[in-house]
Amino acid sequence: MDKLFLVELSGGNIRHCELELPATDYELLDALDKLRLSTADKLYFDICDYYGYNYLAPFISDALNLYELNALSRKLADLNPAQQTAFAGLLKMEVEKRDGDILVPKLIDLAYSADCCHVVAEALNDSQLGRFYADNGFIPITENVPDSVYELLDFEALGRKARNEEGGVFVERDAYGCCGYVVRHTDLVEAYKDMDLTPKKPPYTVLLELTKGWFHDPAYDSEKTVQLWFPSSPAAMDHALNELEAATWAEVSFQCIDCRVPALMDVVSSANNVAEVNRFSQWLDNIPQEKLAGYKALLAATQCRDLQNAMMLMDALDSYIFTPSFSSPVDVARGELKVTMAESDAEILLPHVNLYTYGEALLQSQHAILTEYGVIERQDGQPILTQQFQEMGMKMK
Repeated sequence: MDKLFLVELSGGNIRHCELELPATDYELLDALDKLRLSTADKLYFDICDYYGYNYLAPFISDALNLYELNALSRKLADLNPAQQTAFAGLLKMEVEKRDGDILVPKLIDLAYSADCCHVVAEALNDSQLGRFYADNGFIPITENVPDSVYELLDFEALGRKARNEEGGVFVERDAYGCCGYVVRHTDLVEAYKDMDLTPKKPPYTVLLELTKGWFHDPAYDSEKTVQLWFPSSPAAMDHALNELEAATWAEVSFQCIDCRVPALMDVVSSANNVAEVNRFSQWLDNIPQEKLAGYKALLAATQCRDLQNAMMLMDALDSYIFTPSFSSPVDVARGELKVTMAESDAEILLPHVNLYTYGEALLQSQHAILTEYGVIERQDGQPILTQQFQEMGMKMK
């Protein structure tokens, strides 16, 4: 799914993280893990990049609800070029009416109303609209005009008259090439009022998008795609194969579009086959929720990039110490001082210590690694090896 916005999130404290929208529910829950927040906590955000949707900046730059903005971006990402043009046209109509502020809930309704419009992609002005309508029989008085006279018609006046009567608008070409004439033909859809936007644990652990593609042969490939939940039953897998009209799984390519641990999405996409993904998803599904953040921290610290190592790291998680309350070297330094001396003495010392460099020194001396989820270190005090060094060690042996 294409990304539309880049936001920086915070919980009103020093912790922050970046997130691209639209985000899946697992990606939203992962961001809350990084911020040490729950879905009930207040979440603050700033939009850092609009990725070509700058025309929406006046309406969403002051948005207060991340989950509303994510719902909007999910729908916009699903729109085809004609529907994107329709959305831009509906927004322009709302701006021209201007009977109140246009907020994100209204934008969501407009995005869901894209099919309520007709779009003439080749009409960018009244003259082009007038000619299109005349050529296609939408202006009865021009139907029997002789060819010698037809080219003398004032198409601009005809187009302007039609546009004013219909209440249509022209949409200028945007960064994605969407443009044309937009006119609404039915009432808007009221989608927002029935939405539950709070992120929830999805009913799957891994979500794959499957396509039929065999030996990279374009003549054999199919545009049909199927989404499959994992862990998956043999019956569900057989059904997906039939939907793709593929004879065997050797004919199917896949990519991971959501995962309980979002950092592993590319790793899952690189799996050898769907059977391997299914085994991995069953294993990942069994990780207790209270251990999940620590596991994510260990994956980040080791730079894990394959499923086999991902499973081995989970089995070794009890050999590590995870401290989610530490978000920076300053936190590490403060924590150390509170342990090694009386609180009153620590308060006296704090103004005279460079906590950041002290914390960095502690992390280095303890072979601990600071991740977005917290600090993780081995119980035996030994360094945490990244996958690159683990592989090098295996080759040397």
